[in-house]
Amino acid sequence: MMRRQAKITTISGTVEGVAVKDLEMSEPLIIHAMEGSAAFSVGVQVEYEAEVTYDDVANGSYDSEEGDWAYLPTKNETVEEMDEFEVEIIIQYDPEDELDKPDAITVDCSIGQDFPVTVQPTDLELK
Repeated sequence: MMRRQAKITTISGTVEGVAVKDLEMSEPLIIHAMEGSAAFSVGVQVEYEAEVTYDDVANGSYDSEEGDWAYLPTKNETVEEMDEFEVEIIIQYDPEDELDKPDAITVDCSIGQDFPVTVQPTDLELK
């Protein structure tokens, strides 16, 4: 009997919850500033934990004749990740308003990307 090893590199799953553990930001760089608004770019490094549920293919049973899983359990894990990206922050205000009023300044933040969550690959023996 010939045996081959395969490494699973992509597993689909769902993220149940995310908790930020650490957040570091670089000095903001002014992209543009004019009367009433300013835009900044800030480098961000975030460490976070995610509760992940995914198909446990290492402990499932695949029916090659049917081309589908006969039994496919799920697995729950907490994974820790770190990601770095740029954030654009836009500050808007009415130059004629008093800036000490609570609603005088509007701040919008755009990340423009999803956070990756990685589960370590599993060795799966194929027979």
